Amino acid sequence: MHLYIGIDSGGTTTAARAVAIDPATGTVQTRWATTAAGIQARRLSAEAVVDRLVACVDTLRGRASEAQLRGVVAGVAGAWDLAPELSERLRAALATPHAAVVHDGVLALEAAFGEGPGTAVIAGTGSVVLARTADGAVHRRGGWGYRLGDEGSGYALGRRAFRAVGAALDGGRPTALLQHMADRWGLTSRDTLLAHVYDADQPLAAAAPLVLQTAGSDAVAAAILHDETARLARLVHTLHAAHPTGPRTAVLFGGLRQAPRYVETLTQALQAQHPTWTLRPSTAEPVEGALAQAQRLE
Repeated sequence: MHLYIGIDSGGTTTAARAVAIDPATGTVQTRWATTAAGIQARRLSAEAVVDRLVACVDTLRGRASEAQLRGVVAGVAGAWDLAPELSERLRAALATPHAAVVHDGVLALEAAFGEGPGTAVIAGTGSVVLARTADGAVHRRGGWGYRLGDEGSGYALGRRAFRAVGAALDGGRPTALLQHMADRWGLTSRDTLLAHVYDADQPLAAAAPLVLQTAGSDAVAAAILHDETARLARLVHTLHAAHPTGPRTAVLFGGLRQAPRYVETLTQALQAQHPTWTLRPSTAEPVEGALAQAQRLE
């Protein structure tokens, strides 16, 4: 039995799947999966990243100890330029030449388009826009991380929400976000807001759902949502202008694709850049892209 493993690790969660295939017939014998904490290559040492990936592999291999490991592909957030080093370390740790680490966004392209051209927008905790052209080259816009970018991401929406609440507490523009944060986290004053964000170091992306919930009736939340999706849409447009992939169609990945208001607003923002743009939420998971790539490593 041949065993193939695909791993998709974003900043929040890791999804890993395995498939056992009969090499004589090429038929799938069984599939199984596991989940773990997210991996961000720029927040962990290379050793720690590989240790976490190996732990996922070991968990999955434990279900088919008799199978021969023939391919592992792991997509890791923040691993764009770190992928060669991480790949080398992973191959050494697993004692196999059939292992590779890629940027997690590459898996979205694979899941949506196979080996063909196309544009993928990843909008979850972070964000990035990727395009694969007909020559197989992968290009990107954004993906600068939470300190420099992540336009239209959960982090960006949440950060703007906390800023808006701070401004309201300072006597600025009123917003229903203040009451929502008071109800959810007890943030009713400067001191409680500062303690929540800095002392407790709570994830800013946790406030993104409040923006989506409130945007239909609150002008401040609506402005946050429209501004951030417009920023992300501009990245899509400029990437396509520099590296055309055919029709102006983008496939949306990440947790925010499950929010209808977000999808609608981002679609409108794209069409404001160019009226022929279409956006469709992905029906495939990036981890399936990792699994497909793993089966091509031999």
